[in-house]
Amino acid sequence: MRLFALVMFAVFVLHTPVFANDKVCEGVDEFFIKKHINIPTLQIEGKREAYSLCEVVISIEGNYMTFYVSKENDFLILGELFSSGVHISRESILKYKQKEFLSSKEEIEKAVAFSYKPENVKDVLYFFTDPNCPYCSRAKPEVKKIADNKGFEIRVIFFPINSVSRDKAVKGICGKMTYQDYLDDKYSGSDCKEGQEKIEASMRVGKKLKLGGVPTFITSKGLIFEGFNIEGLNSL
Repeated sequence: MRLFALVMFAVFVLHTPVFANDKVCEGVDEFFIKKHINIPTLQIEGKREAYSLCEVVISIEGNYMTFYVSKENDFLILGELFSSGVHISRESILKYKQKEFLSSKEEIEKAVAFSYKPENVKDVLYFFTDPNCPYCSRAKPEVKKIADNKGFEIRVIFFPINSVSRDKAVKGICGKMTYQDYLDDKYSGSDCKEGQEKIEASMRVGKKLKLGGVPTFITSKGLIFEGFNIEGLNSL
């Protein structure tokens, strides 16, 4: 069973500002974390002061997590931090995902299965999807409307969650499917080397970006929207 099922989930709701104070993170390292919780392999991605605690973003088995640490009082809390309706932990993690995205542009482009270009394209929106994902199916016509209204080119990247979805995605790529085919759920091709290689590339990229699931949308500047977040996309 994964670590996530073995630890207690803590949520803070705080209403004091975040101050920049690097001293609270002095001495907070891998050894300090392992003293409090038994994690065989972890990588510290970054640290910062948050509400008089040290917020530590780590990655375990390709997933980001946050710890909130007081070295002075010798304790550690695994959980997510909220303040006045803002998901502080999630925003911290998204910053690291954004950085990873911006450094992986070339790999991401190789994973694009097909695209949709409205008139007067102003920007690019990457759409990570699964052929059998119900939320992706609900999102795809809405995303096209947003693309038409705001001038986004949609670049679709398949990130299949199982072998059935993978086979379907490969057939779509091999059949040279278009965004209209995607809207119509038309996967008419046969298995081919190009399709297999494209999916292998997309799986590598998805894992590198530590995608939490699909649908996920990423702008050309690395702004990430996870889930069926049409309100967020409409705000662009």
